[in-house]
Amino acid sequence: MPRMRDKTVLDVGCGDGLVSYSFQKEVGAIVTQCEVYDSRHPVTSEIPFTLTSAESLPYLNDLLDVVYARFVLHHIDSNVLVERVVKEMARVTSKQLIIHEEIATPRTNILVAKEYDERMNALFNPDHPMKVYNYYSRKKLNRLELNPD
Repeated sequence: MPRMRDKTVLDVGCGDGLVSYSFQKEVGAIVTQCEVYDSRHPVTSEIPFTLTSAESLPYLNDLLDVVYARFVLHHIDSNVLVERVVKEMARVTSKQLIIHEEIATPRTNILVAKEYDERMNALFNPDHPMKVYNYYSRKKLNRLELNPD
């Protein structure tokens, strides 16, 4: 991700913060992290962090060059709320919204995928269980309304 060098990046749903750390240390981005709970790895403690929900980000419109969300949407419990979160992320970036998400295909066994995902999340973060609500197809993700209200 060399295009992130010297760019302001918000890592929404940063989890342990190691992706943020990589963006900052390896790529040279100016990173801020946010998450609904703080489970960051100690190595990420020097990176600015905001405890917040993605549906109401405490940042000005078009403030950041890049907003990045990795494996966030499938943990949101309704399609309406997912659309609201995507709009909110789009609101605070002036240039680029990157959503890194698992994609469901006709071959995806949703029940098995949810069970596996929830078990892995529990292993990595036993203090904060993360329910999986939905997996999105590429078509569904592309249909999300990105224009802020």
